[in-house]
Amino acid sequence: MKQIVFPGHDRQPCEALYGLYFEPTTAYHNVHVVVVQTASGQSNRMGTSLFNTDDGRDNVLNRIIEAELNGVRLDFIRFHVILDFAAVPTGSTWPIHLDVDKYLENGNPYEVREVPAQDLKALYYKATGRGGKEYSFNSFDVVGGSAPVFTRFEEGTTLSLERMKELLAGAGYTSASNSNQVTPA
Repeated sequence: MKQIVFPGHDRQPCEALYGLYFEPTTAYHNVHVVVVQTASGQSNRMGTSLFNTDDGRDNVLNRIIEAELNGVRLDFIRFHVILDFAAVPTGSTWPIHLDVDKYLENGNPYEVREVPAQDLKALYYKATGRGGKEYSFNSFDVVGGSAPVFTRFEEGTTLSLERMKELLAGAGYTSASNSNQVTPA
């Protein structure tokens, strides 16, 4: 696993480890970004939990995608954060969202369609060139590095212990304090 440093709540340096895991059970192999924070063993400078900082979580995710997954379609990337400092690790997974405004600003491929006016106000806006528009783009073009991505805390879902074991082992992590909890059988 590799070390990554990110800003905590007070902009202090915080540390995490990350690895990539290719899940072999899908037709197109999804790549799982597995980020681990621990207060002992391989890393003892955890600082702010990535569960508690949207900016830190997004910073880490964007930097990993830029460094490791540039050009990989975002719909094939999964993002997980696991905290390994208790008897049993805790983990969550988050959907990855594209910053659409930055995607469009960066000159990536997209199509624009005018939305029909539904009322008098919308008709006025359309007549003055400010009418509603609908943007669409192909998932084939939405790749790592095309625009920043973000997560939403409230969309995080808890990982089961078995799933965490699989992700941690696949990403190459072994816990110093709980090696019987996370190493492959």
